[in-house]
Amino acid sequence: MTLKSLCSKGVFAKLWRLMKEDMKRRVWVIALLLLIFFFAMPVNLALTLENAQRTGYSAYSLLDFMQKKGLTPEQYQEFVKICKTEAVLDQISYGNGAMVTLFLAAAVIVGVTGFSYLHNRKKVDFYHSIPVRREMIFAARYLNGLLIPAAAYLTGCLLFVAAAAAYGVSPDGFIGQMAVGFGMNLLYYSLLYGTVTAAMMMTGNVAVGLLGTTVFFAFFPLAAWILANYASTFFVTAPDDVWNISQSPYTWMLRRLSPLGAYIWSAAVAGENRGGYLKEAVKTAFAWLALTGVSLELYRLRPLEAAGRAMAFKRTMAPIRVLMVLLGGLGGGLFFWALQSQVKWGIFGIAVGIVLTHCIIEIIYHLDFKKLFSHRLQLAFCLAAGVLVFCGYRYDWYGYDSYMPKAEEIAYSSLEISNDSRFLVSEPMVEEKEEGKEIKYRTPREFVREHMKLTDSEAVLAIAQAGCDYVKESREMNLARWEEELDPGEAGLSVVSDVYPDGTAVSVIGGADGPASVFVAAKEGADHMNIYGSQVTISYTLKNGRTVRRQYWVNLKDTSEAYKAYETVYDQEAYKRGLYPILTETPEQIGYASCQAGAIDSLRTTERDEIERLLTAYQQDLMAQTIKERRKEDPVASLQFVRKDVCRYMAEHQGELANRASACYEEKVRIALGLDREGVMGAIPPAEKMGDYLTDAAIHWPVYPSFTNTLKVLETLGQRPETYFVPENTVSISIDVSSAFMDEYGVSEELPQGETLSALQRENPHYQETGSLLFDAPKDIETLMPALRNRDLADMNGLCKPEKELRYTMPVSVLMKDGSDIAATLWPDAITPEIEALFAGIAEAAGRPAQQ
Repeated sequence: MTLKSLCSKGVFAKLWRLMKEDMKRRVWVIALLLLIFFFAMPVNLALTLENAQRTGYSAYSLLDFMQKKGLTPEQYQEFVKICKTEAVLDQISYGNGAMVTLFLAAAVIVGVTGFSYLHNRKKVDFYHSIPVRREMIFAARYLNGLLIPAAAYLTGCLLFVAAAAAYGVSPDGFIGQMAVGFGMNLLYYSLLYGTVTAAMMMTGNVAVGLLGTTVFFAFFPLAAWILANYASTFFVTAPDDVWNISQSPYTWMLRRLSPLGAYIWSAAVAGENRGGYLKEAVKTAFAWLALTGVSLELYRLRPLEAAGRAMAFKRTMAPIRVLMVLLGGLGGGLFFWALQSQVKWGIFGIAVGIVLTHCIIEIIYHLDFKKLFSHRLQLAFCLAAGVLVFCGYRYDWYGYDSYMPKAEEIAYSSLEISNDSRFLVSEPMVEEKEEGKEIKYRTPREFVREHMKLTDSEAVLAIAQAGCDYVKESREMNLARWEEELDPGEAGLSVVSDVYPDGTAVSVIGGADGPASVFVAAKEGADHMNIYGSQVTISYTLKNGRTVRRQYWVNLKDTSEAYKAYETVYDQEAYKRGLYPILTETPEQIGYASCQAGAIDSLRTTERDEIERLLTAYQQDLMAQTIKERRKEDPVASLQFVRKDVCRYMAEHQGELANRASACYEEKVRIALGLDREGVMGAIPPAEKMGDYLTDAAIHWPVYPSFTNTLKVLETLGQRPETYFVPENTVSISIDVSSAFMDEYGVSEELPQGETLSALQRENPHYQETGSLLFDAPKDIETLMPALRNRDLADMNGLCKPEKELRYTMPVSVLMKDGSDIAATLWPDAITPEIEALFAGIAEAAGRPAQQ
């Protein structure tokens, strides 16, 4: 039929009459929604503005009390107006979590009440006996389900505008955002409503319809969560964030296969949507139209006798049962694996989850306990499939951990090696927005993905192969570590680990008969994997456009094949320029530089010539550095370089470097009020102020003794950092030896007291009752300093390792003449008999005989 023929036959008139009759039956729903929107919008806004007024609008401005007090009456009125507008925008803009909850509830209420008559046989017989086509009845109720919430929401918006105007906020400041929110919220409501309608069509009573709605909303998010946990638990080569980032298959399931998940995700990232909502709206509209078509077809095909049954269509029972049972089984297996980490308990969890879920669904389907196991073949299939899926993850039958692409398949790769990137931190970047500037932080991983493109696939694959080989050796050992019973003979041993920042650990095994001296030489045949191991994340971009990422632990000991490939990669310009952002900067982009050898900046400069010379020299030295040099030396200082746009941003925001939208809002407040900033707009703060602002917001770049160009430039600027950490600049050294008084299990025992303490102090006058040794005599300081390393600087390298190991973890604190308190570590290879003598009596006081 054409539109003209439909109109001529009064189809729309009949439809409108049906809609009016349906509205009369749902007056309570209309009243409820009007009441909810009334309290959620205008009343909530009034309460929020009243609270903001009582607190001086502190939640909507970064101005402190003195700044507010200094405003003129006109400035204060403008300030209040801006704060009120911000409060209004917070509530009416798209992305408000309260609105998501409200529309979810509305979709369930309207959808269930609109089609609940299908679950009552008398009502079904009545409606289908009247001389009106089924499609007309469906259209009338379905359209009402869209119009009622839309009218209630529109009424709430109009009252919201009136309430805002009553508090002096003009609609001009928020009407655009309100329109976007109105459209997007109603669009996602339609998607949720269509889902509830489909669930009502597929079920035979209201309770099961509500359960079906829950399944449609939650099945894929729950499945995504369970599968992501399986992957992160059993795929040991998966990078840390691979199952959580927006590009992961499991996040895709959450965003694309669940209407509720799509709505929540869209609202959560609404503030980041700068390209508009047209594309998202079109996709959502098509999804809603598809759901509407499915619901209509289900309504047409729905048998009259379906009312009162659990499921309206018998053909849907088996697929839904199998999917739900498998999901329940996988959840049970994951739960029991988390408790015991044993295969038998994982399989037990799979079996329990599958049987319980199967029985529950059978009860829902048949309302008869006698039919709990009426589908034994399906139950057996689910048990077998669940065990196979679990074992597939547990034993990597999918080949995830062993996967390596062929060299000819790779377009380019990127490498993130923890020993090379351990000192990198997220960098502040200034972004221009319509309402002002905003700080965003770029992580080291983001920089690598954007800039590193290695074409030497052979070297990359050699490192990956070493990682795969280690996975083959360690994967089963790690996953099966709880399968075997503990040998009672091992109960007297303890493992004390010193964990480095990148996760590298050095373990020393001791016990009642273990080493007795404070210092212990390395054991012969010691496993150097812990010492030279490094976390390596490899990203392959294949020629077919696919990106594959894997993460390994790789042994980088200098005798390994991986080390040779590592040396080759480290010498390549593409690797360093793709890893270190400083190598892509130009002197024109940098506005501030500093040098730090201790805890205090010894140099701060904003001078263009000094920055240019220092940056150029450092880039030359960093590019020329080799792995062999890093294995022999640790940094003696660190440099900071800050971009001009970041410097200007801090000048305009009194040093604020916060990652929040309120930074843009604060700038808008200051511009509107004409308030003075600490610096001139567009100017760089003085060097001293920049140092105070920065703290650790910028990367500290290590300066090694081999960086001769950099050290020469620093010397021309009056700096000699290589002469800072020396005895002449040291006031005292404090070494914490309390770990020597731990038992073989690593549990602290009491420190020496009474006569034991007196005897120890007579033998070693440096010992303090707090468990530390204090050295302030120049001779003792001169003896100890060659064996000390600045811990913060040493941790920036990670490749310079001692051949020997300390028996105990002994933190060292070095007080310098400039007031810096330097955290240091003892270097075992540099321990001399004279240093051993300074620790006299400690081993004996700890209850262990001195080593002969």
